[in-house]
Amino acid sequence: MVNRILSLLLGISLILYGFFTIIQRAYYSSKFDFYFDFGPYHYLFGIFITIIGALFVYIFLTRKAKDFEDKFLVCPQCKTLFDKKDVPNGRCPHCEVALEDLERFYESHPELNVPDDKKANNSKNGKTT
Repeated sequence: MVNRILSLLLGISLILYGFFTIIQRAYYSSKFDFYFDFGPYHYLFGIFITIIGALFVYIFLTRKAKDFEDKFLVCPQCKTLFDKKDVPNGRCPHCEVALEDLERFYESHPELNVPDDKKANNSKNGKTT
């Protein structure tokens, strides 16, 4: 999760830096008394930095958040959700049945998946699924 947030912040920072480089061809820091002129290459450098920033944002948007799916196990019998660190032996403390990963559980039990339109209708009516 932290890596995703860092890639988003880095991407946005690089995109902004790239745009500022395209707009201004020279950089001056009064604090450090530093002056740098990109010369005629400021467009090329700015576009390059902007593309790298866009790639970091793309990584943030496309990377699957595995933190939630990898942390939890489900009992196929009583359908109780457990944190992996709470059941080190991988068995349900209530039913003594082997637990399944959360993602694989819903793939192997498609009858438990609630369609999106049914979820929307139940939430409008005040029902929970």
